[in-house]
Amino acid sequence: MLVVIFVSSDLDLRWNPKLTPSMVADAVAHINCINFKHIILNRMIWRNEPTELYISLSHFNIQKLEMLENNFENLNMTLLSENLAQLKELRIGYGIISIIQPGYFQKLEILDLHFNRIRFTKDFFGNETTCYLPQLVELNLAANSIASIDKLFWCLDNLNVLRLDGNPILGVLKFQLSLSSF
Repeated sequence: MLVVIFVSSDLDLRWNPKLTPSMVADAVAHINCINFKHIILNRMIWRNEPTELYISLSHFNIQKLEMLENNFENLNMTLLSENLAQLKELRIGYGIISIIQPGYFQKLEILDLHFNRIRFTKDFFGNETTCYLPQLVELNLAANSIASIDKLFWCLDNLNVLRLDGNPILGVLKFQLSLSSF
């Protein structure tokens, strides 16, 4: 049974685990209303990232995408950023994501990837010449597998909120222990 709730500019498809990403992508492609700004796809229990859905959503002016409690391990932020260029808020938590391909989001202000299995490399947020998330204000990485934050957030100049609780960050512990030994 497909449950669709329309509230102003929201498209809420949560709690429809029998729907596959391709079924949702096909249904979304046939929606003529282009006013959706917030898409909610929580508890769909998808095992694969819904990449075909990103493409179907590209004709909307999506500003917030929420996909909590899904079961895919990979997140292709490059494909997401190419198809959802207007995205300001991305929430993908309570999952098993461990591999993320970085992407350039010119307008993204809130990135919430809490309760996954994520580990980052130092160039995840940008390289020597480009910051991939230049407008990021809030970043929630709580309860992941981040062991080091050394030079990780170097280009996030607008960041005001950073949540890292519940990560095994060893670099900070070593630093604190070395200070207390004096």
